[in-house]
Amino acid sequence: MAIQDLRNFDPGPPTGRILVLTQGILDPSLVLALESTGMDWDLARDVGEARQLFFAWGGHEALLVAPGMDRETAREVIHSLRCMDETLPVLTFLEARTLGGFHPPLTSLSDLDPGTEVGRKVFYTRTRASLRQARV
Repeated sequence: MAIQDLRNFDPGPPTGRILVLTQGILDPSLVLALESTGMDWDLARDVGEARQLFFAWGGHEALLVAPGMDRETAREVIHSLRCMDETLPVLTFLEARTLGGFHPPLTSLSDLDPGTEVGRKVFYTRTRASLRQARV
């Protein structure tokens, strides 16, 4: 493979699990977006469930804060999980700046509509990019 061909290298979908923080049942369009990643996911509604699932699986590839999630609960879960895994990628449909400063920073998805094909493709791309950055 020539050097210039590496720009098009696609390692395929990441493996592992995403922990999804949600207040209830996921919107079907978000389910489609999650399915596009090729990864499994778990649902948590609060810090207790998130920690329990995180321990049960030995960690997750990323935390996804679903649309409509309570900001205070999201902050608590992010802080709690980042205490256990400081490099855990966090993707959020909430405005990242309203969740406070975290390092590494959160990946904002607030501009996406997972109900559209373009929104699902951008979700897939940002999710993969966040996971790759965490592995470096």
